[in-house]
Amino acid sequence: MPDNPEEKLLILQLSEDSRKIARLLSSETSIRILKLLNKKSMSQETLPMSLECV
Repeated sequence: MPDNPEEKLLILQLSEDSRKIARLLSSETSIRILKLLNKKSMSQETLPMSLECV
């Protein structure tokens, strides 16, 4: 139950593509990749090396 009675929980029906994206973004590895890419642009060759260091 929300602390604020004004807040509401919306439950939306998602397409299969939306479900895939939601699953992908909930992955810890995906979050680490996005954080690294937010700091600087990387190639597909340098990204795995950076992931090993984190």
